[in-house]
Amino acid sequence: KTKTKVIMKNIDSIKNIRSNFLNKNNTIKALPGIYCWWFQEDGAMIILNQLPNINRNMIQKREINKKLYFALYFGISKDLKGRIKWHTCQHHTTSSVKSGFLSTLRQTLSSFLNTDMTKSENILNKFIEENCYWEWDYTETHQDAIDIERQELSSSSYYYPLNISNNRSAPKEIISCVKGLRKKYNK
Repeated sequence: KTKTKVIMKNIDSIKNIRSNFLNKNNTIKALPGIYCWWFQEDGAMIILNQLPNINRNMIQKREINKKLYFALYFGISKDLKGRIKWHTCQHHTTSSVKSGFLSTLRQTLSSFLNTDMTKSENILNKFIEENCYWEWDYTETHQDAIDIERQELSSSSYYYPLNISNNRSAPKEIISCVKGLRKKYNK
């Protein structure tokens, strides 16, 4: 079966998305869908340089506003509005970290920024505002999103190194390293 690259219809900087939420000017809908986190090359290298045997040729890249970006994380949600708000505006309280309620993406990025999760909120917010774009598209149903994610995370042409669950494309040592870093900084 031939795999095709997923084309999404919406993309914006995390800085704009976060600002829109904080100013109650959000236009993202509470519908099911898919999304991808794109990291500007310098920010992506902070992450990729900490991973074993990373093959940069296996990571999707694209130019956004005349800068090179890397696709490091692919996700799905029943509610895209709620998901991006959670990823971009969540507070790193001790209880949210200890209970595991902190977004897994925020946990992972905190780990790569070498800071314990209860102290990383401002550092992480600054990092994602300076380095990230969020691309998304709505799907008819949540099951459609699940099917697309399954396809994306089993591609033989590329992989998303920050995905842990159901990631059939990324080498096991990369997934193991991401899990280990998250555990180390889960304080």
